[in-house]
Amino acid sequence: MTRETILRKALEMAQHNLCCYSANYLNTTPKKGYEKQFEENSKEAEIIETWLKEFPSTYRDVNRVFVGHIGGWSCQRNFEDRSYISNVDFYVATGAEPIYDDVRSFGIAFELGREWLGSEDGCGIYDSEKDDRKSREIVIEVNSINTIVAMKWKVDEGVK
Repeated sequence: MTRETILRKALEMAQHNLCCYSANYLNTTPKKGYEKQFEENSKEAEIIETWLKEFPSTYRDVNRVFVGHIGGWSCQRNFEDRSYISNVDFYVATGAEPIYDDVRSFGIAFELGREWLGSEDGCGIYDSEKDDRKSREIVIEVNSINTIVAMKWKVDEGVK
């Protein structure tokens, strides 16, 4: 066991605790009554991340970038029985005929799904802008657990 391994386990625990005391999925807002615990775990995770940067690590949480278009998405219900978008079918542009594009299914970060896709009936940025654009191609960033963590239009056409 190395110091780096111990620190990584400590970081995982601090991030888990932060998630437990958080009121949202991005861990940016504390639950009512747990503000002190949220702040402590947030600082702890930040400090441990700083310490881990000192190691020439072989571990990398490298995000991958894909260009293509959205083919569809599926929804689930959360513990409050509210619908949320859980998976996105993404057609990765390969340069070949569109029917030969590489179709992949990714999870999507909760807030990003709400912002870009709305809910099960649509009405997010994607639906409101796609018909007014010359290109529907999107650039997505996917993390190591196949979850979309960032989205943007490939070409900024300034559509409002």
